[in-house]
Amino acid sequence: RPLARFYRGEETEAGKAAVARVMRALWSALFVVGVFATAAIWGFRVEQASGATGIALRLLFNVTVVLLLGYVAWTMVVRAIDRALEGARHDGVSSRGQRLATLLPLLRKFLQVVLVVILVMIVLSSLGIEIGPLLAGAGVVGIAIGLGAQSTIADILAGVFFLLEDAFHMGDYVEVGNLRGTVEGISLRSLKLRHHRGAVHTLPFGQIKALTNYSR
Repeated sequence: RPLARFYRGEETEAGKAAVARVMRALWSALFVVGVFATAAIWGFRVEQASGATGIALRLLFNVTVVLLLGYVAWTMVVRAIDRALEGARHDGVSSRGQRLATLLPLLRKFLQVVLVVILVMIVLSSLGIEIGPLLAGAGVVGIAIGLGAQSTIADILAGVFFLLEDAFHMGDYVEVGNLRGTVEGISLRSLKLRHHRGAVHTLPFGQIKALTNYSR
């Protein structure tokens, strides 16, 4: 019922198909949990099963449930962000609407990466793989990449602070040094400006020392 209320208003065919997929994934996860819960009530413990059958059952339970619930969680996050984006487009003339239209796509990408990493770690742990050494190795690799990609990290951090300071929105006409144009795209590390003659300028955030916004 909460999912049905959450997806209320999906009248298009694509929207109805998305709702049907989410409901099927949720019912499938509940079915798997119900089967194994019934088996546990009857005295069959999956974690105590041995041999190839026991391993297959544990994989079926852990991996299937994790992937199905991860899919449901991701679709709900996307739906919530898309709904907020739709409201921001309708309220595009206001500062809040423009800021939401700028920040929400970046938030969606960030949440997607976080959710995928969490699901991969849970699946590997369910397969019996020790994820502690993997996390430690990932930390070492992250430090090495950070040292070798300082300019990229500086671009990302500068972009985050530009957005937090509300320096510009999608559709604003801005000037950066000798370049000017309408803000057409914002990614994690760069800003795209459409010049009034048609050219597109791509500027890494770390190279922006000062920015003039002519839309304010």
